[in-house]
Amino acid sequence: DGTVQTWADGEAKITAWATDESARIDLNMASEVLLKGLFQNIGGLDAPSADAVVASIKDWQDPDDLKRPNGAEEGDYRAAGKTYKPANASFDTVGELARVLGVTPALVARVADSVTVYSRQPGINPATASRDVLLAIPNMTPEAVDAYLEQRKEALANKLPVPPLPQAQGFASGAVPIYR
Repeated sequence: DGTVQTWADGEAKITAWATDESARIDLNMASEVLLKGLFQNIGGLDAPSADAVVASIKDWQDPDDLKRPNGAEEGDYRAAGKTYKPANASFDTVGELARVLGVTPALVARVADSVTVYSRQPGINPATASRDVLLAIPNMTPEAVDAYLEQRKEALANKLPVPPLPQAQGFASGAVPIYR
């Protein structure tokens, strides 16, 4: 659940924590709406720029050479001077996101901790997701996220089940047995 655990033996001290990968947004499985929320609320893009990045991501992943509105296919990469073209496949790593036309290194740096390619879930696990990831959910407000995080913290401290997050309905997934 992301709770920090510490073990000490003499002068040696180990601190560790683990969260399941569904605490992050899966670049390969997430809906366009959730990806747009990611790039707007975590990446800092305006709505048209976020739409363009999402379209380019979907063009990177789809097996065809048909360009989505505001997207990018092989000809766009050539015109931009790139020596590569879209993979026309799912992302193998989060780092591959940096190759998508329109995605800057600064954008990758802002979203990298909030994304994965390993959960294979279309949604996120609100019980373990970070504040940033929760803010990517459409119509989620900082106040609602902060209130939920406080409820979650209290539940964990009292060894109670984490409460549901009603606003995440339709964007929530359960835990997966893959941890970071």
